[in-house]
Amino acid sequence: MNLKEPPSERPTRVLHLVHKYTVGGAEAVLGNLCNYSGDRIINKIISFTDYHPDYARSLNGDTQIVSINKQEGNDLSVPKNILKQINSYRADIVHAQGWGTYIEGLVATKMLCRRRCKFIYAFHGKTASDVNIGISQRQKIAQKIASAFADAIITPSYQMADDYANLTGVRRDMVRVIYNGIDISSFNLELQNAKLNIGLHENDFAIGFVGRLDPVKNLTGLIHVFDMFLNKVHKTKRHKIKLLIVGDGSEKDKVSKLTKEMQLTDNVILLGRRDDIPFCLAAMDIFIQPSFYEGHSNTILEAMMSGLPVISTLVGGTPEIIENGKNGFLYDPDNYCGMAGQILSLYGNSELCKSVGMAGRKTVINKFTVEKMVDQYKNLYNDLLENV
Repeated sequence: MNLKEPPSERPTRVLHLVHKYTVGGAEAVLGNLCNYSGDRIINKIISFTDYHPDYARSLNGDTQIVSINKQEGNDLSVPKNILKQINSYRADIVHAQGWGTYIEGLVATKMLCRRRCKFIYAFHGKTASDVNIGISQRQKIAQKIASAFADAIITPSYQMADDYANLTGVRRDMVRVIYNGIDISSFNLELQNAKLNIGLHENDFAIGFVGRLDPVKNLTGLIHVFDMFLNKVHKTKRHKIKLLIVGDGSEKDKVSKLTKEMQLTDNVILLGRRDDIPFCLAAMDIFIQPSFYEGHSNTILEAMMSGLPVISTLVGGTPEIIENGKNGFLYDPDNYCGMAGQILSLYGNSELCKSVGMAGRKTVINKFTVEKMVDQYKNLYNDLLENV
């Protein structure tokens, strides 16, 4: 991609707003954006609430992060605290990451601030409540009004852009798509002893999931899919089949309880939050993403880059990553039989696993690298600042 020249010699100062800088897809995108944006962009993160120190340490040394200690509910001090950061940092752009930072960030940037600062809102996806119940009318109205003041609205997939415009009444041409990208150098097909390093035997067959243990991820559905598959395998082989669940979150106890109730404790392994995701993926033979909703999943990209065949639900922006039957497999979220049957087909066919996995890896290399993502953000920032 050809990068547009920045409008001035001074580096662009971007102030990112997040509700809480911790584990999550939006936070992973933000971390990559900060770490790979180069010396022409200076990044600073404001976390409305406390941030996870481990994730803060993953940022490069040039990226600052501060917490403004937002109180629960409507905290009227938040816009003023953001304004202080805009002025002291001399921000050129304020980039609000998610609905939880949108309105306060917009008020600070466009109503309180005297600097000619640009404002971007990034829509990263939906919660389980948004999927099941829908976005409230109050929020729809607020987002439509806010869009009149925002300089740009970003989503990571075309489906999300269409969905956001339809839900909120925002004009579709106001919504710009920038695909998520990952650091492909982190995912090496030659990682040795990956299974042994997480407590498996080399000849165990591992199906895996990586992500937040959140209701929208449908982890209970994953357990049922795994059980259906396991029951199709001969009894003498079942003990060598494992389901690895990597991540932490509100559904952890529920998943653990269901695993015990279904007598799967010998087969299901909850690995918790891990910092060695490439090694965890290297220990898997199949990756499955059973979510009710996904925007543009980083973990799917990471699994594909690891050479794994991916089984995912046909939701959100996932069809923009996976072409069914070629570089992965797509099923409706309630089609547990289909997903279980697909696992069974892959379990007995190592050549199919390899060919689909390599096709997925090629897709990521060609379309979804962190360099491609960062270049598009740089062009967006430059476009906005050309009009200052």
